[in-house]
Amino acid sequence: MKAAALLVGVACLSWNASAFVVRPPLPKVRLVSQQQQEGAWGQNVGRRGVVQVASSRSSSSSSSSSSSSESTTTTTNSVQENLPLYATVVALQALPALPTFSAEGNRVACLAFFWTTAVLAIAAGAQRPRLDGNPGLSSTSALLAPVISSVSLFGLYTLLKYTDFDPTLIYRVAVTGLGLVALQELGAEALGAVLPPPAKAALDGTPLARFLSPDGGGGGDSADGDNNRRAPVATNVLGPVEELGALALGAAIVVAYFALPVSQSFALANVIGVAIALSTLPLLDLRTFVIGASFLLGLLCYDFFWVFRSDVMMTVATTIEAPVKFEFPTADPTRPFSILGLGDVVIPGSFVALMRDVDGQLAPEGSPSQAEASSSSSSLAAWNGPYFSTALAGYGLGLGLTFVANEVTKAGQPALVYIVPLVLGSVLLTAARRGEVGELFAFEATRDDLGA
Repeated sequence: MKAAALLVGVACLSWNASAFVVRPPLPKVRLVSQQQQEGAWGQNVGRRGVVQVASSRSSSSSSSSSSSSESTTTTTNSVQENLPLYATVVALQALPALPTFSAEGNRVACLAFFWTTAVLAIAAGAQRPRLDGNPGLSSTSALLAPVISSVSLFGLYTLLKYTDFDPTLIYRVAVTGLGLVALQELGAEALGAVLPPPAKAALDGTPLARFLSPDGGGGGDSADGDNNRRAPVATNVLGPVEELGALALGAAIVVAYFALPVSQSFALANVIGVAIALSTLPLLDLRTFVIGASFLLGLLCYDFFWVFRSDVMMTVATTIEAPVKFEFPTADPTRPFSILGLGDVVIPGSFVALMRDVDGQLAPEGSPSQAEASSSSSSLAAWNGPYFSTALAGYGLGLGLTFVANEVTKAGQPALVYIVPLVLGSVLLTAARRGEVGELFAFEATRDDLGA
C-alpha cells in the first residue's frame, strides 16, 4: 500500500514535470512522552518533540552495584537548523508579484527566479529527516513510476480533450489539501524556531495542551524500582501555540489562494508549491544508487516522449491550474505565465538527497570519521559532502541548460532530459575520481543507521 501511495504521489507530481518555462508565443519527527522536569528542561506538557529527546537510564551490573549512563537521541528541526535557507526560499516567492521583477521582457529575472527557487528548495528539502516506517522506493516502484505517471497524465489529457468534464477543481482541491498539511508541518517548525519561550509556553498546562499531548498531558518522572528508569524528556518541542498557529497561517494562505483570481494568487500558489516540494522530498526516499538512477532514467524517457512526441504534457500543464508548478507572470495575455513544473524539482531532488547519505556512509574527508561513528549508538549521519555538492551542481547546470534550450527553440522543454544526465554524470565522475565506483553501485542506505 505504501509503495502504491508513493507512486500515486509521483504521478500527481510528474504530469507537469516537463512543461517548464513555457515562453510566450514569441517566445523524525517522533512523538515522545512529554514530561515536566525542573531546571533547564522546563515544562513541555502538550508538546511534540522535534529537536532532541534525552533520557537518563541506569544500567545495573550483574553483581550488586549499578552505574548510570545517559543517552541522547536527536531528531532535528530542519527549519531551525537551516532557517536562513528556508526563509530565502519562501521570500523568493514574493518577487514575481513585484512590478520591478515582472516587468515586460524581464526574462533574466524570470529565469533567475526559477533557477534559484529550484536549487534552494532541493538544498533545503534534502536536509529534512526521512519518515520513520517509510520502506523507501523499491526497484519495482522505480521502474513502474513512468508507467503510472503516463497513465495519470494521459487520463487528465483525455478528460480535458475529449469530454466536457473539467477535473481542474477536483485536482486543485486535492493538491491544495496536501499543501495545507505541508504548510502546517513546516510552519510549526518555523514558529518553534523563531518564537520566544514565553510565547511558545502560552498554552502549556491548558486543557487544549493536554488534549494535544501524545500521552494525555501526563507529567513527572516514572521510575521502575531496580533500574531507576526515567521516562524520556522532550526539549525544543512544538506545542499548541506552534501547531495551531501554523494551521491558522496555512489555512489563511489556502483560503486567499482560492479567493483571489489566478492573476493575483500565483505568488500564494508558489508558496504552497514550495511547501509541497519540501515535504515530498522525504517521502521519495531512495535507498540505493541503482534504484535512484533507474527512477531518474525512467522518468527522463517519460518526459522526453510526452513533450517531444505529443502535445499531451503541454496541454495538461498549461490548462490545469493547481499549485504543482512555479509561475512567473508574462506580458502575453494568451499565455500569462511562464512555468516550472514541481516534478522537476522533487524528482531529481530525491536523488540529490540520497547523495547526502552516500557522503555520510563513505565518510569523505571532512565528515565524521568512521571511528567516531562506530563509538556512537548510530553510524554516520547524512552529510553535505562531495557527492551531494556535485549532484546539486549538476542539477543547477542541467536546469540552466533547459532554460538555454527554451530560449533558443522558443518552446517548452523536458527538463529531465537535461537534468538527469548531468546529475548522474556528476555523481559518477565524483565516484571515479575518488575510486569509489564499486562502493557507489553497492551503496544501500539504512535509515535506522542514519538516525532518520
